[in-house]
Amino acid sequence: MRHVVAQLADLHPGSKRLVQVQGTDVLLCNIDGVVSALHPKCTHYGAPLIDGVLNGHRLVCPWHHACFDARDGRHLEAPGCDALRTYPVDVEGGQIFVTLPQNTSHASDGQHPNPMVAGGSPAERPYVVVGGGPAGQHTVEGLRQGGYSGPITLISQETHLPYDRTQVSKGFLKGERPASKMPLRPQKFYDEHRVELLLGKTVDRIDTDSHTLHFADGNTLNYARLCVATGSTPRRLEVPGAELPAIYSLRTWEDAEAIRSAAGKGKKAVVIGSSFIGLESAMVLADLGCKVTVVSPDEVPFEKVFGARIGKAIQSWHEANGICFKLGEEVSGFEGVRKVTAVRLTSGSKLPASLVVVGIGVQPNTSLLADLPTADNGGIQVDEHQSAGQDIWVAGDIASAPQGMHGGHVRIEHWRVAEQQGTVAGNNMAGARRTLMSVPFFWTNQAGKNLRYAGHHRNADNIVFDGSPEDGAFIAYYVEGDRISAALGHGRDRELAAIHELMWLGKMPSAEELKPHADWVKLLEEASR
Repeated sequence: MRHVVAQLADLHPGSKRLVQVQGTDVLLCNIDGVVSALHPKCTHYGAPLIDGVLNGHRLVCPWHHACFDARDGRHLEAPGCDALRTYPVDVEGGQIFVTLPQNTSHASDGQHPNPMVAGGSPAERPYVVVGGGPAGQHTVEGLRQGGYSGPITLISQETHLPYDRTQVSKGFLKGERPASKMPLRPQKFYDEHRVELLLGKTVDRIDTDSHTLHFADGNTLNYARLCVATGSTPRRLEVPGAELPAIYSLRTWEDAEAIRSAAGKGKKAVVIGSSFIGLESAMVLADLGCKVTVVSPDEVPFEKVFGARIGKAIQSWHEANGICFKLGEEVSGFEGVRKVTAVRLTSGSKLPASLVVVGIGVQPNTSLLADLPTADNGGIQVDEHQSAGQDIWVAGDIASAPQGMHGGHVRIEHWRVAEQQGTVAGNNMAGARRTLMSVPFFWTNQAGKNLRYAGHHRNADNIVFDGSPEDGAFIAYYVEGDRISAALGHGRDRELAAIHELMWLGKMPSAEELKPHADWVKLLEEASR
């Protein structure tokens, strides 16, 4: 049954509006005079899309900047996988009518798969993806979305289906996100799309001349085309006692379960490193009742990434939650017999420890591609299609990809970038030419405050603030020369989404044109006309 939901005069081109149809929320969008009706929540984590931005037909989530086509709901950019459900729309006599299905219960989650081929066509050799992280999973989806219908094999050292690694240092570590909610796709997805899963398998060597994978168990597999998305391995401390039990890295499902089991009320937890993983895990350990101390050689957390002022503010947020910091300190060794009991510092002091989490960065897993050129940043150099030549594509942490904002290549270790690169790699492996046009974006939760960062800066000449990181919501602009190369914000989600899209359009104002309290949403509306 059709329902009148709005007047066309109240929904001008380039705008969106949330309406209710028989108790069901629906998002209306007017794209160049054509009205669409969509499920109003992002298919990633359910963010309200009315709080996001429109850039032409691009509908951008305010939380993690997943992007959808507002005309048909199709998922365009990570994170997430699924499209938005759409509803039939009619415009008659200046009125907008929306038709809901008779039974709306099936549409409650608003998710609808992007168009994919089912797969199953025979071929002498499969297309193979090595790596079960976000880049590997999205390569598989990119292959099917790109029209490839032949056999696909996904190989992972882990025994789990590809899962949401962002939760490893957050909800899953804390025990709030159940194991059943961790996989990105259920087994049914791989069955329906004819994807063979080889889980718990390790590839030792790639023979690029014969297109052959050699496994640790002695087996081999021939491939037609290959994507390598092997991610990174946590760096280890090379000090006495580093092999003692109860000293953990945090990278995998099992790591999170082990740390959660070791944590508890009154336990003394020492976190080594003031990295994103380090401080996110410190926050969760404190929530689990541990007395947490963070040890880092840095004088200020995140100073190189965010600048000293923001780093000090982040430190103060954590200190307000009871976390102690030992900054400008390095670890000289660990003590203990059956398990770690203390952390020795080079200053001579000693910290008692029930458990230790080491978060001092990662090393890209490029050994399988040792014969391919490695960039200065440690990654395998790829072109704008994620291709490394020789029927090999590379995505995720190990890829050094072109960065249009600066020229040259960059290697970025973040979930959204890995997903986007995987999609591009899969599309191009399938023959559907697609260029990596995405602007880098990442997010982190520090002491319960969500920080969002768009763009990429190398050595900012200046940081301009709108608002105060010490007191509340703010945006920090990172200026290199006369260019705003990146922006970091807290409590300004919609504006950060608009800034991200202006960067995507290449229409960011210069540093000289930057105005206090700029209306970024209005600037985007003007730029996208």
